[in-house]
Amino acid sequence: MKRCKRSMFTLVEILVVLAIIGLAAGLVLPNVIGHLQGANRKAAKAQIKIIDDSVITYYLDMKAYPSSLDDLVKNPGSSAKWGGPYMKNGVVPKDPWGNEYHFDIPGQENRNYDIYSYAGDNSSGGTGADADVGSWYQEDE
Repeated sequence: MKRCKRSMFTLVEILVVLAIIGLAAGLVLPNVIGHLQGANRKAAKAQIKIIDDSVITYYLDMKAYPSSLDDLVKNPGSSAKWGGPYMKNGVVPKDPWGNEYHFDIPGQENRNYDIYSYAGDNSSGGTGADADVGSWYQEDE
C-alpha cells in the first residue's frame, strides 16, 4: 500500500494555531490600547503647551489675548502689530482624537484663558482615558 505525503494542515492544527493567536492577542492588545491612550494624552499636553506659548507670544505683540485660536494664524482686523502666524505652518493643530481644541477667555478660576481638549469622548468631564486635557493641568497628571 502506497502512502501519499501529507501536504496540507488538518483542521485540528489550524484550530490550535488560531487559539494560540487569540490568546496572544488577548494578552497583548489591552496593553497596546492602554499605551496608545496614554500617548494621545501626552501628545495633547504637548500640543496645548505649544498653543499656550503661541498665545503668550500673541499677547506680547498685540497687548491683548486672542479672541479665538484662529487669531493665532489669521490677522484679526489687519492689525499692524500682529507678528503671526504664531503657529507652525499657519495651522492650529487638531487634538490627537481629531477634534478642535477649545479656547475660553477668560478662563475659569481667575485664569486669563483656558486651552483644552475633551479627549476621546469629545464631551466635558470624563474619567480615565476620556478625562479632559487642559492648559491648567500639571505635567505629572
